[in-house]
Amino acid sequence: MKRSLLLGLFFICTALFSVFLAIEKVDRGKEDIVIVQEVLAGDPEAAAGVTLRIPSHWDGHLLWDTEYTVGSGNGAKSKFSYSHRQTDWYLPVNVSAALDFQHASRFGSACTDTGGYWSMENWETEPYGDILQEAVRQTAPGETYEVSIEIKDYYVNYPLVFWLEGHSTMYVDMYDEACGYLTEYFHIPTAGDRLELTVEKEPKGETFSFEGSVAYGNGKIVIADSSAEGDHGIYYAYCLEDALTREWVDRGQNQGIFYFPFPSAGDGIWHVDLTEVRKECELPEGAVPLEMKRDEGSRRLYLAVREKEGYSLCIYQEEEDGLALAQKIGVNRENLSGNFSYLKEIEDNKDYGEDDAYGPLPYFCGMFLTEGGVLLTWSDGSFSFAAEEEGRYERWCDGMFPAGQEGDYGKIVFPWKNVCVFDGERLLLAAYERRESLNVVLAVYGQEGQRYGGLYRHSSEGDWDGGFGAPGITPQGSKKEMLELTVR
Repeated sequence: MKRSLLLGLFFICTALFSVFLAIEKVDRGKEDIVIVQEVLAGDPEAAAGVTLRIPSHWDGHLLWDTEYTVGSGNGAKSKFSYSHRQTDWYLPVNVSAALDFQHASRFGSACTDTGGYWSMENWETEPYGDILQEAVRQTAPGETYEVSIEIKDYYVNYPLVFWLEGHSTMYVDMYDEACGYLTEYFHIPTAGDRLELTVEKEPKGETFSFEGSVAYGNGKIVIADSSAEGDHGIYYAYCLEDALTREWVDRGQNQGIFYFPFPSAGDGIWHVDLTEVRKECELPEGAVPLEMKRDEGSRRLYLAVREKEGYSLCIYQEEEDGLALAQKIGVNRENLSGNFSYLKEIEDNKDYGEDDAYGPLPYFCGMFLTEGGVLLTWSDGSFSFAAEEEGRYERWCDGMFPAGQEGDYGKIVFPWKNVCVFDGERLLLAAYERRESLNVVLAVYGQEGQRYGGLYRHSSEGDWDGGFGAPGITPQGSKKEMLELTVR
């Protein structure tokens, strides 16, 4: 007990000592934060009047707020504060919806019972339960049975599930029944697809394991979709695409842009009735939805899509009788050559974030709404910007965001998290050089192309880690970088 108490006191004293060291360090040099400008390309005068705000912290207790104005001749100005409670930054919660095949959670990998045996009663709750039960019946004790079954003999349309995340919900009807309604509503045909099943039984006749996968008749199909929160509901766009070629697939399904109204009873909970879904409009033929955003003020819906000839930005206006396609603008078409064979591996890996190894073709990363326009980004740091003038949009410029270090594209933050400001004559873009870095890359563009690119090195980059395994000084809100850019 005495030893444990001494160890506890040692760790407490160690923690307090590291905090005191940090506060002493700040007191000695809180005004010494220096921002050093490194010109990467162009003329720094193009960034005149731009102020970078770089908030940083040490372990959520020591907080700095640093501002640097480009071309002012003044150094960085910092404010310091101490919080005895560890400050935390929460990621914003985005409401999203997704449609999927029921078999996605079961088939495509081996499934072995780890709790004993599969009972016949359990098969009824599995996707395609009646097909599985039939396969189990055909399997003799002590044998392994392999069978290929045409799905349409049992199901004309794929059974679907609908996922809603980011908001408190309460389903009005039974969820399974609602998903059954959506199965008929979207009617995605099973066509010539087959279930490939392998069932294994022990000598006593108990089912021990099975493996299941879907064999697609004409290329593996997947659901490509996107969503955006509306007024007490959610917009949802989907189509089918070939998993290998990434081309749009038409099986006669009901695809397009839909709206699910989810009214609230004043308790902050959406009361979800999936059977109230309504179709707003068709997607442009051949268009695969990538990302959707909505501007509540203008009541516009923005949809980034991939087509065979390249990428496009679709702009819809909300009207009384549904959505109306107001404009469709081609963007960054140079990123696609019409050959989609490389895209499967690249886009399958995109969820891993900035550290992906880029393939021969960049993949779409994000769409960002800003005052005066829309920014779209790709994984290699390329972008397109569509500017607004009197409610109409035009492709204003394309470009490549400069990397802070040669060959360091695998860690750049810009395609996923950035700051975008448009003043009518200049497009200003900024992002941290890398994740957890305090260095900032700033770029200025005109319609003719890049005017300036600069790296702003922060003197606390990689600074003192406090010892004893404590984290170093990093941007506030580490995963939700709070970098700001203003123009005066």
